[in-house]
Amino acid sequence: MINERNVLITGASGFIGTHLVRNYLNGGYIVHIIVRPKSDIDFFKKIKTGLFIYTHNGTTENLFDIIKDIKPDLVIHLAASFSNSSHKFQNINNLVTSNILFGTQLVQAMVMNDVKYFINTGTSWQHYENKDYSPICLYSATKQAFKDVLQYYVEATNLRVITLKLYHTYGPNDRRNKLFCLLRNAIKNNKTLKMTPGEQLIDIVFIDDVVNAYTNAGVRLMAK
Repeated sequence: MINERNVLITGASGFIGTHLVRNYLNGGYIVHIIVRPKSDIDFFKKIKTGLFIYTHNGTTENLFDIIKDIKPDLVIHLAASFSNSSHKFQNINNLVTSNILFGTQLVQAMVMNDVKYFINTGTSWQHYENKDYSPICLYSATKQAFKDVLQYYVEATNLRVITLKLYHTYGPNDRRNKLFCLLRNAIKNNKTLKMTPGEQLIDIVFIDDVVNAYTNAGVRLMAK
C-alpha cells in the first residue's frame, strides 16, 4: 500500500467493510467512512486514530460537501441494500435508493470534486448460469443498473472504475446468517441444522482473499 493517502469506504459497517477498514488503517491510510443516520458504528468506537466518520443525510448536496472535505484518493463502494430472490414490494424503495440513487449521487460528487478512482461492488447473482447478464433477483438487477450508470460516467468524465463481483464470503467476526455461521452455532449449541441434500454448488471466498482483491484493485487503479 501507499502510505498517507485517503481512502473513503461506503458500507464500512458490514462484514467486508469492517475488515477492509482495519486493513487500510494497518497499511497507513487515513480512512473515511460514510454511514446512514441509524447505522451501527459500535465497531468503530474502538478505533482511536486514522478513522473519520461522516453521516449522509440522503441528499446529493451533502455527499458533494463530504467528498469536497475529504478529497479521497480512492473511493470503495460497498454500501447496498440486500434482498433475496423473493423480495417484497416494501423492499423496492430501499433497493433503488441504496443500490442506484446513492451510488449515482456518490460518483457525481466525485466527478464535481475531481476525484477519479472508484471501486464498485457487484454480485455473481448478475450472471445466472454464467450468462453475460441474467439477474437472479431484483437486488442483482439494481446492481447491474448502477453498473450501467457507471458506464456513462466512465465515457463522459475522467472517472476510472473497477467493479469486483463477489460470491458468498466467510471468515472471522462474521455475524450474518450464513452457512458457516449456522454450522458454528449448531455445533456450539449442540443442535441439528436442517439442510438440503447438498447437491447444489456454492462458491465461498475467504474474507482475506476478498480484502486482498480490493486493495490490489486500488493499487492497480491508482497506478494507471
